[in-house]
Amino acid sequence: MEKITIRRPFFTVNPKVYLYGKKILDLAVYTDQLAEKYDIDVFFTVPAVDIPIVKEATKKIIITAQHLDGILPGKGMGCMVPEALKE
Repeated sequence: MEKITIRRPFFTVNPKVYLYGKKILDLAVYTDQLAEKYDIDVFFTVPAVDIPIVKEATKKIIITAQHLDGILPGKGMGCMVPEALKE
């Protein structure tokens, strides 16, 4: 996994669950364009289900998940384990 160096100041976009699917993708793409234009670091939080589409459509923003459960794989129906999120 590539190590990321964060520069200051950095920004965070956290639309919570007000946006998802196409709407969060549109905002992520726009944020990515601004990050590129102004050469800034931006954390962009998304629901786990939207990570793949946002990751594929952007190159500059730092994508983070909105939630992670600190448990090991196995028991825990409906939980998000670190291993699944990373993959």
